[in-house]
Amino acid sequence: MSHQKEQGDWIFASVINFLESPLWSTPIMTFVDQHCIVFDSEDENKLEFTQIHTEFKDLVENLLDRYILQEVNITMEQFFDACQQEANSLHAKILFDQVLAAEDFLAFKKMMYARNVLLEAEAIAALREAEKRRAEAAKKAKEEEEAAQVTEAVRLSSEEDKARAQARAEEELAFQRAIENSKTDTSARINRDELARKEQDDLDEAIAASLIQEKVSKGRTAAFNAKHEEWVRSREAKEKEKRQAVAEGALGRLFERKTQEESPEIDEEAIEARDALISRQHQIRQQRDLICKENTRERTAMLQEYLAI
Repeated sequence: MSHQKEQGDWIFASVINFLESPLWSTPIMTFVDQHCIVFDSEDENKLEFTQIHTEFKDLVENLLDRYILQEVNITMEQFFDACQQEANSLHAKILFDQVLAAEDFLAFKKMMYARNVLLEAEAIAALREAEKRRAEAAKKAKEEEEAAQVTEAVRLSSEEDKARAQARAEEELAFQRAIENSKTDTSARINRDELARKEQDDLDEAIAASLIQEKVSKGRTAAFNAKHEEWVRSREAKEKEKRQAVAEGALGRLFERKTQEESPEIDEEAIEARDALISRQHQIRQQRDLICKENTRERTAMLQEYLAI
């Protein structure tokens, strides 16, 4: 009895060591991550689920045959007896569930659905964290821009103070110049009579020019009347063309309105909501792919390190 217990404990420990190693976890979890996305419902059964389960079963059997049944030299019955023993930890139970899922389709479907939900949650959390970082970066950039604007405002205020001081100096200089100019007014008044005579001469010349222009204008009256009649006729023709264009435009608008009334209404908000949902799903899918690739890279590195020991 003691020998059988020792042998059972040894088999159990060997199984646990194998299931915890990258020899098992790397191919199993890579397979689960690659295929779990189609398990979007725990209640629904699809033909695709059965096909994936068959592939998973083949993978598990190959791994067990290669690393447990050959190297440890135990039978399949002894292996499953070890899996069905009471696990010492939740981690060990999860490992055994992966093995038993190869024989139990419902357990397999439950495992794949749970992994799909977990990856979805990780992708959404990663997107939200990225959005949070972008918002914080935008906030910081805005604060830096506001600080720069304050600095610029202070600089401009200082320049404005300098400009006002310079303006006051210029006003003082202009005032001094005005005083100097006023001193010359006395001498300017001396020439007032001479300026008055010059203004009278200019007025006489303007009157003479006006009389000459009046004579010329009388000769142009007939030509002006002919031009005016021609302009009236041209304007009447343009008005007629305009009324015709307005009538044609009214018919065009009536046809356009009728066409719009016959066309089905488009719900712009529904289209925007649909496009937003599609875009969000695409972002989540891309983030999932990144997470799965990173997980595969890390597992592959662990497997290579394990094999090198």
